[in-house]
Amino acid sequence: MLSCSMSEEIAMNAGEGGKDTYKDVYAAVLVDISAKENLGTKAGSTTGPEADSDYSKMNSEEMAVNECFAFVANGDEIIGSRHYSKSDIISLGNGKYGINEQKHILVKVKKGQEPDLTVFVVGMNSDEGQYFETNIFSKATSLKALKQRVIGGDGVGNPITDFIKVGENTIKPYSQDTENGYQTSDKTKAFECNDGNIKCGKAEIELGLRAAAIELMSFKVVTATGKVVADLITTRDEKDNNGNLKSITTNNGGDISASGVRAIVKDIIMDSRVENSVLHPTDGLLELPENNKVYTTTSFLDEAGSNNDLHPLDYRFYTYQNSNVGESKKTKVTIRYEVEGIPGECSFYIKTGDTNEVLAGHLYQLHVTIKNAVATIQITTKDWLHNKIEQGMQEVKYE
Repeated sequence: MLSCSMSEEIAMNAGEGGKDTYKDVYAAVLVDISAKENLGTKAGSTTGPEADSDYSKMNSEEMAVNECFAFVANGDEIIGSRHYSKSDIISLGNGKYGINEQKHILVKVKKGQEPDLTVFVVGMNSDEGQYFETNIFSKATSLKALKQRVIGGDGVGNPITDFIKVGENTIKPYSQDTENGYQTSDKTKAFECNDGNIKCGKAEIELGLRAAAIELMSFKVVTATGKVVADLITTRDEKDNNGNLKSITTNNGGDISASGVRAIVKDIIMDSRVENSVLHPTDGLLELPENNKVYTTTSFLDEAGSNNDLHPLDYRFYTYQNSNVGESKKTKVTIRYEVEGIPGECSFYIKTGDTNEVLAGHLYQLHVTIKNAVATIQITTKDWLHNKIEQGMQEVKYE
């Protein structure tokens, strides 16, 4: 568990106007956060866990919380907040974290009218250039406005590889919840959250990843006579010491080098990659209107560059949610390949179930078979809760 909390010396982020509204007594809040390997939201239709669910595990960078921003709100008004950097956070493994348990978020509430408090948390792998801290965290006064803030897409904000995760929960007054509810005091020094007589409120929050991932897991080419000329398969069954997935790619059951894979699968291109998103929790699966999205095209060769240790069957592309869009803005994948000196290409849209869409917190794994120059694409769509939907996709043909 990541206990993201606030110390006694914390500044009250209610602003000067808060003194007239929130007076009389103080409340203290502790926040426990988990960023598990199975981040994500449940798909609408699933077949249940599968034997190879290790494929849907997250890499250490994807699930890392090295920066934590916690907000406490009374209704829409944010009345307290705290930023924890990497030096404050202790990784306990498997997406769990710890922090100084003596710290808490101190807020003002009105005696006799103690409200339910909303705790909203943003965790991320990194805050590049302190953009989130400077431009979003330090200026947040409205919870609704905070959830609608746009992340990414402007060239200077947080890139998608900061892996922003969001979650929220509610803390009730102690009179309504004697286990996790908050008590109040007219003294700021009265709170000993773990052992004291005046109880701190506690919120347990599971974070959901705002991004989605797309990867090619197998690629097979069969001639018209039935000859298998390429049968690339990537498998994973464990992680390395750094928490990253260990992958093995074979061709026709035998070993193949990264350069050997790249000689067959020349490139993977992703069109209509969404570079920006709202900050709303993923449970609602909300996204920006189409006209406000920043769309780009990326490819394996663009992203991998000169790193010859990488190959297209051991690479994840990332995009923000992209649904409810027009035909020209659907997320599309194109695979360029070459076997026995003959080049080829196939393109298809990414689906969740029967719908051409990409959802936040989901992993889309592609299995492609080319037979007699005709592509058959099977997609396994998983949220990071190890549920899956298997869906065939139709190749996009151009006249």
